[in-house]
Amino acid sequence: MPIGGLSSSLPSATPTSTLHQRLTPHAALSIAIAASGGALFGWDLGVTGGVSTSDSFLEKFFPEIAARKRAAKQKESNADPYCVYDSQSLTLFTSSAFLAAALTTLFVAGAVTRRKGRRFSMAVAGFLFCVGIALCAGAADLGMLIAGRLLVRD
Repeated sequence: MPIGGLSSSLPSATPTSTLHQRLTPHAALSIAIAASGGALFGWDLGVTGGVSTSDSFLEKFFPEIAARKRAAKQKESNADPYCVYDSQSLTLFTSSAFLAAALTTLFVAGAVTRRKGRRFSMAVAGFLFCVGIALCAGAADLGMLIAGRLLVRD
């Protein structure tokens, strides 16, 4: 019986080894879906980071940061970019809230899946994702934007 990649000396009722089995289409699909989820997570973080420096985005949602950015450009000095983008609300938008939401969702999704099943939990997750997209697309203020991002992230 294989244990952690090593074979134990205990006799096994079924002497099959998972080490030499062929890759099935189901396993390949599962691997591809898991890998695309990781790639999309990284892509989303990159897009969020890029958007957070966009002038039009800053003007609409973070006007104080846009003003600091304009002032730093006018001085044409070697101003530290950290001082320009130093904002707790911008940090909340880009990262902090998503970690908290992911950890909360981790525990809630497990409980819902155990009680209601995978199909129900996936349907609820899909619905919440669509609500998050709608909130992000129609965001009129920072609160709507962060609420939408939290729902899209989870």
